[in-house]
Amino acid sequence: MRKKWRSKTGDRHAQRIARNVEKALKGKLPNGVHSLMFETGDDWAGDPGVWVWVELEDDAAKEEVFSSNVRRIRENLDRAVRKADSSHLPYIRFRTVSEMESLGRVGQE
Repeated sequence: MRKKWRSKTGDRHAQRIARNVEKALKGKLPNGVHSLMFETGDDWAGDPGVWVWVELEDDAAKEEVFSSNVRRIRENLDRAVRKADSSHLPYIRFRTVSEMESLGRVGQE
């Protein structure tokens, strides 16, 4: 299955960052990444930020692999987002597919 990479809001800046991150990370993320969603805006201090929502397959969030998966994903995403747009500080968040299903929003956070 092809991973979904998209802008959460449809904002062009987030779309550009998503495309650049997709190119940079092709084949570098664990198979358990279901989708990535991007949103830009100002953070609590008024500085530009990019929020990346990582939707994980439930197996990738199991206790025995979660911390290593999150560390690997976070490091790769942080580096790729900063390279794609150094003016936006990355904020990376994680949810599982089952959490999203319970909210009725799989692949559409």
